[in-house]
Amino acid sequence: MPPGTARADVRNPALQAIYTCLYTGDFAKAHSLAASAKLKDDFDKMLLRFFQADVTAEMDWLFEGLAAIEPTGDLYELKRRTDRAMKAFGGIGAFDEKIQPIYEKLGGKKPEKDLAKLFEAGKTYQTIARKILDGSFVPAEGRNMLQEFLKRHPEGVYAEAANACLDKKSADKEKNVEGLDPLTFFRAKAGADALDKYSYYKD
Repeated sequence: MPPGTARADVRNPALQAIYTCLYTGDFAKAHSLAASAKLKDDFDKMLLRFFQADVTAEMDWLFEGLAAIEPTGDLYELKRRTDRAMKAFGGIGAFDEKIQPIYEKLGGKKPEKDLAKLFEAGKTYQTIARKILDGSFVPAEGRNMLQEFLKRHPEGVYAEAANACLDKKSADKEKNVEGLDPLTFFRAKAGADALDKYSYYKD
């Protein structure tokens, strides 16, 4: 909301519908409703411009996040965010045009076999990594899960990520430092600050 305004200031039914879409993350519908809104009141028109700008800002933030993650080689996370974004923004011309090359790079509707296997490995690795990061696994459990992961997926970017995590754990153990960091490999590729800015493995 603009500074000095609150939800209660959104009184026009058309604006209320747009606000609800923005709140629930249905940006494509918000964009469509905003384009067809007929308003007379200057304050309502100001709110409409703000809501339209919010859609644009959310879309820009999405693409900046994808660009920050791409250098990691974590194609599963790129696909996960792209699929989610297409549900939220699909139908907005500027979004569709910009997302299409990324979508095609990720295999489109039916990825090839090797890419599908990579996504499967990425999904499994991310599940393990998130449990390590949120404390669901103590370090010993996390280490065992990563070792089991490597038995099933001994090659590829996620195997490299698992090995980097385990190698760092071994080095930290020599320094009497506890804990696992399953993002060690990816942070080295793209930078911790850039990834943290876009809630990497945190959303």
